[in-house]
Amino acid sequence: MFLNKQDLIAMIISHKHKFIFVKTFKTAGSSIENYLQRYLGPDDIIRGSQYDNTLSLNAPSKGRHASVQQIKEWYPNDWNDEYFSFCVERNPWDVAVSYYFYMKHAGRIKSQTFDEWIKVEDLQKLNNYKKYTINNKVVVKKVLKYENLESDINNIPVPYNGELKTIFLKKGHRPSKDYKIHYTDKTRKLIEDNFAETISMFGYTYED
Repeated sequence: MFLNKQDLIAMIISHKHKFIFVKTFKTAGSSIENYLQRYLGPDDIIRGSQYDNTLSLNAPSKGRHASVQQIKEWYPNDWNDEYFSFCVERNPWDVAVSYYFYMKHAGRIKSQTFDEWIKVEDLQKLNNYKKYTINNKVVVKKVLKYENLESDINNIPVPYNGELKTIFLKKGHRPSKDYKIHYTDKTRKLIEDNFAETISMFGYTYED
């Protein structure tokens, strides 16, 4: 089904602080939105949600995720060298487990085990690589790593005063932080096949 602009938008454009945040799946994006909204000016753009306690400002009333290709098309005057664009990436084996338990908590996965779910799920929809690349080239100025988020966000030109030490949205739905306990050799390979670019670019391994 064709999705238009308002169906897809999920990012922040801050004219006040000259940055663009591209929200990716299961990478603390809602927590980052929640804290960044406190620094926005009246002309800035954010598409938040009531569920995450994040505001919507100067943005369409529905929709959650956008790629850099779409943002560049919709806001060509803002995607330039003057604005610092960034996003966050995460170990894909961890992403899949996090998404499964989030959806289970939300009631969208009923009786399926992780093993049953991952064998039939369209894993490409969780592939963040396509959100921040165009023609296989990274086009944001910085991709932060979820695993090093606190130190990474301290070293980019966006407002930050330690908020992510206390803001943890969509957290606590999984029984263990060890994603490896959920995988078999077969399902581990599914992640390798579906997230090959991410694994290669960032050096992620199953043992991370």
